[in-house]
Amino acid sequence: MKKDAIYREEKFRTPSAAERKIGLWVDRIGSARTAGRPSAFRILGQYAVVFIESGNGYFSTRSAGEVLVAESDVLVLLPDEPHIYFPRTGWTTKWIVWSGPEAGVIEQLGYLSNKRMVIRDVTGAVKRCFAGLSRLVKREDIAAVLERKHIILGMLLELFAATKEPKTGRRQSMLMEQAIDFIVSNISTDFSIPLLARNCGLSQTHFRRVFKEYTGRMPREFITAARMAQAKELLCRGCYTVKQVSQMTGYRDPFYFMRVFQKANGVSPGKFSRLHRLVD
Repeated sequence: MKKDAIYREEKFRTPSAAERKIGLWVDRIGSARTAGRPSAFRILGQYAVVFIESGNGYFSTRSAGEVLVAESDVLVLLPDEPHIYFPRTGWTTKWIVWSGPEAGVIEQLGYLSNKRMVIRDVTGAVKRCFAGLSRLVKREDIAAVLERKHIILGMLLELFAATKEPKTGRRQSMLMEQAIDFIVSNISTDFSIPLLARNCGLSQTHFRRVFKEYTGRMPREFITAARMAQAKELLCRGCYTVKQVSQMTGYRDPFYFMRVFQKANGVSPGKFSRLHRLVD
């Protein structure tokens, strides 16, 4: 296969106004029995999971290379990651595709990562998610819209839990979830790493080590990513100034906020807002 053989998926469902406002929507679900190998890598442009019900084959990305996958494995597809997957002879798969600003927030916080694109579904999370969405996929009332989002988030939480290494003990895992909850709940305040460590009853050195083991990021990197994710969500709403978003995400100096945002996202906050503003 040629190295530059990549195509971009362009088929997207237009979300409803309610779906845009809640920030995460299901694009489509499906299942199939397939055989053969695609002719090119694909960039999906959205988030997806592919659950292998039966059979085995290969999953390959430009960042991680090719790995063998089999029944009960879940392939996690990220919007900008070229990928390809195919069975040895034939397999049965189910897939779920979703999108929206909050989907990006979940990735920014580390619950999805291009370092964890194959996950063993030990709890049946994807099959339950698929069954739940199948009941709701044709409904557009607000209850169905909210329940679809809830089902997707529940699946992602289970898959994330399945990736945790046993070296992070149960008590330490609980402490790290406590720290993450504090960060997300206090994103607009000026808290410090020493405060997070004290809240967990750990030394700063121990806290940093365990936090990195649990999330894959150092605490300061995680906090910046969480603030940037929140900033992008607020900017998408189109009802706050850059200065207001700066204050709402814990940056007292709006010019420093603009520098951090530009470095993290490759575009200024003002331009990001113009490009991604959600409208009815």
